[in-house]
Amino acid sequence: MDVESEESFKKIEKQIKMVSDDKINETFSVGALKLSPELIAAVSFTFWLVYMAETDLNNIISRAWSGAKSFFPYEVQIRAKEMLTEAIGGDKRKVDPDSLEYFSDKIKMCGVLAGDSPYIKLLWKLNGLRNDLSHNRLDKLAYNGLALTTRDGKEAVILDYFRSNLSGPDPSESEFWKTLTDEDKDKITELLTKVRNSEQPL
Repeated sequence: MDVESEESFKKIEKQIKMVSDDKINETFSVGALKLSPELIAAVSFTFWLVYMAETDLNNIISRAWSGAKSFFPYEVQIRAKEMLTEAIGGDKRKVDPDSLEYFSDKIKMCGVLAGDSPYIKLLWKLNGLRNDLSHNRLDKLAYNGLALTTRDGKEAVILDYFRSNLSGPDPSESEFWKTLTDEDKDKITELLTKVRNSEQPL
């Protein structure tokens, strides 16, 4: 670092050490990026909504998958993993359904096992919002045409999230469902009912 850069850094360091905790939280959003309060609030709202959605999805997947493995015949488990690997990874990469990393992979897994549903469609929209946050598209933060800087946009996505979350996925719409026996279908239905109605692990 040259002398001029060193002096500039010292000024920044001095300013940072002097500001309050609240102000240091605004170092980038207000100080560097000059974002409006409305956009900062929309970013925060969107981030925590997507975070909550992925947390909820993790719980659904881990509880349903672990419960399913406890009663599914080995052959059914193998078939499920094959379908998941094909849907999630294709020919490009290997995936482990027991430890998925990406939100999009988790949505795909839920879709394979439980079919297309308003819940899955909503999750894909939230994944799009997550991508907008991650790829510098803050001006595109909107839900069904309603900007998330507005009350209307926030209300719309909140209500749709809880409406679709409460109804949950419908396994009878999935390709995986069609490969199961009637006995296995009954067991899955029973399992999903427990997952939806209980906060305790299966």
